[in-house]
Amino acid sequence: MSAFQNANARTVAVVNPELVPVDSDPEEDLEEIQREVAAEQARIEEATRAKIAVAHERIEKKRRERKAEEVRKAEEVRRQRRCER
Repeated sequence: MSAFQNANARTVAVVNPELVPVDSDPEEDLEEIQREVAAEQARIEEATRAKIAVAHERIEKKRRERKAEEVRKAEEVRRQRRCER
Protein backbone atom coordinates (compact mmCIF):
# COMPACT_ATOMS: atom_id res chain seq x y z
CA MET A 1 0.00 0.00 0.00
CA SER A 2 1.11 3.54 -0.64
CA ALA A 3 0.12 6.67 1.23
CA PHE A 4 -0.94 10.02 -0.22
CA GLN A 5 -0.41 12.90 2.13
CA ASN A 6 -1.85 16.37 1.84
CA ALA A 7 0.74 18.43 3.71
CA ASN A 8 -1.56 21.43 4.17
CA ALA A 9 -4.39 19.50 5.80
CA ARG A 10 -2.12 16.92 7.41
CA THR A 11 -4.37 14.19 6.07
CA VAL A 12 -3.09 10.76 5.23
CA ALA A 13 -5.05 8.49 2.93
CA VAL A 14 -4.07 4.89 2.38
CA VAL A 15 -4.64 3.73 -1.20
CA ASN A 16 -4.57 0.10 -2.23
CA PRO A 17 -2.62 0.05 -5.50
CA GLU A 18 -4.50 -3.07 -6.57
CA LEU A 19 -7.65 -0.97 -6.85
CA VAL A 20 -6.06 1.41 -9.38
CA PRO A 21 -6.32 0.01 -12.92
CA VAL A 22 -2.98 -0.31 -14.72
CA ASP A 23 -4.26 1.23 -17.95
CA SER A 24 -5.95 4.14 -16.21
CA ASP A 25 -5.19 7.83 -16.68
CA PRO A 26 -2.86 9.01 -13.88
CA GLU A 27 -4.49 12.47 -13.78
CA GLU A 28 -7.96 10.96 -13.40
CA ASP A 29 -6.65 8.57 -10.78
CA LEU A 30 -5.12 11.43 -8.85
CA GLU A 31 -8.36 13.41 -9.04
CA GLU A 32 -10.33 10.39 -7.79
CA ILE A 33 -7.90 9.89 -4.93
CA GLN A 34 -8.12 13.57 -4.06
CA ARG A 35 -11.94 13.39 -4.04
CA GLU A 36 -11.83 10.36 -1.78
CA VAL A 37 -9.37 12.08 0.55
CA ALA A 38 -11.50 15.23 0.62
CA ALA A 39 -14.62 13.19 1.43
CA GLU A 40 -12.81 11.33 4.22
CA GLN A 41 -11.46 14.61 5.59
CA ALA A 42 -14.99 16.05 5.59
CA ARG A 43 -16.25 12.99 7.52
CA ILE A 44 -13.40 13.36 10.03
CA GLU A 45 -14.08 17.06 10.47
CA GLU A 46 -17.81 16.47 10.97
CA ALA A 47 -17.13 13.78 13.57
CA THR A 48 -14.70 16.13 15.31
CA ARG A 49 -17.26 18.96 15.35
CA ALA A 50 -19.85 16.58 16.82
CA LYS A 51 -17.44 15.46 19.55
CA ILE A 52 -16.57 19.05 20.37
CA ALA A 53 -20.25 19.95 20.59
CA VAL A 54 -20.87 17.07 23.00
CA ALA A 55 -17.87 18.11 25.09
CA HIS A 56 -19.16 21.70 25.25
CA GLU A 57 -22.57 20.44 26.36
CA ARG A 58 -21.00 18.34 29.12
CA ILE A 59 -18.88 21.26 30.30
CA GLU A 60 -21.91 23.54 30.36
CA LYS A 61 -23.96 20.94 32.24
CA LYS A 62 -21.23 20.54 34.87
CA ARG A 63 -20.98 24.34 35.18
CA ARG A 64 -24.74 24.58 35.78
CA GLU A 65 -24.57 21.73 38.30
CA ARG A 66 -21.74 23.43 40.20
CA LYS A 67 -23.64 26.72 40.20
CA ALA A 68 -26.80 25.00 41.48
CA GLU A 69 -24.75 23.30 44.23
CA GLU A 70 -23.24 26.65 45.24
CA VAL A 71 -26.72 28.20 45.41
CA ARG A 72 -28.01 25.24 47.45
CA LYS A 73 -25.12 25.51 49.91
CA ALA A 74 -25.53 29.27 50.24
CA GLU A 75 -29.24 28.80 50.94
CA GLU A 76 -28.44 26.16 53.55
CA VAL A 77 -25.99 28.51 55.29
CA ARG A 78 -28.65 31.27 55.31
CA ARG A 79 -31.19 28.90 56.87
CA GLN A 80 -28.72 27.83 59.55
CA ARG A 81 -27.96 31.46 60.40
CA ARG A 82 -31.69 32.22 60.74
CA CYS A 83 -32.13 29.27 63.09
CA GLU A 84 -29.21 30.43 65.27
CA ARG A 85 -30.85 33.78 65.93
